[in-house]
Amino acid sequence: MIENWDTDTLVDFLKEQNLKLDKNDLGILHKQKVDSQAFLKLTEEKLLAPPYNFSGMYILLVQELEKGIEKYSIDGNSISTIRQFPLKTYPLEDKELTTMYKRNKGRLGNMPCYT
Repeated sequence: MIENWDTDTLVDFLKEQNLKLDKNDLGILHKQKVDSQAFLKLTEEKLLAPPYNFSGMYILLVQELEKGIEKYSIDGNSISTIRQFPLKTYPLEDKELTTMYKRNKGRLGNMPCYT
């Protein structure tokens, strides 16, 4: 998933995480053309040193990434080690929606199949 994100997708994702990154911070990622593969390899030292020069608060970002990697037992060699989240199903509680579903399901079941 995240392995193939370009810089724009990565920046959009980071914006959504409420990490208190401002335009200058995100601009650094754009200027340096940091994509997801490069971002995942950043360490605390790299974030604080040139060309990035992020402030100390970005240590929190690294810590959050490390927690996620540890929590989901990600070894970094393959995305196949990342557990998939189970899908949840929800009962239909809307009477009209249930009626429409049953009616259309019946119609689809009666249609001939041409192969």
